[in-house]
Amino acid sequence: MLYSGVIYKATSFQISQIKEFNMQKGLGTTVKIIGLLLIVIGIGLAVWGYQLSTSVGSQVTQAVTGADTDQVMTFYIAGAVSFVVGMYLLRKK
Repeated sequence: MLYSGVIYKATSFQISQIKEFNMQKGLGTTVKIIGLLLIVIGIGLAVWGYQLSTSVGSQVTQAVTGADTDQVMTFYIAGAVSFVVGMYLLRKK
């Protein structure tokens, strides 16, 4: 390697440290992108669950049983979990 006009011989340990640093930096970006995707998916699932809860069949079930259908609850729970995991990955250093 050429360092400030002086030939500098990098050891294999130093090269591995540089590669590891670059991989960690790239991995952090990937994790943040995955976090953003999970947040968007979580919001989408929650909205989809809400739309299902306003359907006629779901309203009939809710009127009879007093609770949301299992499908609606599944969308709500999956959306919330996805959103929370996405927020964690986005905030992670």
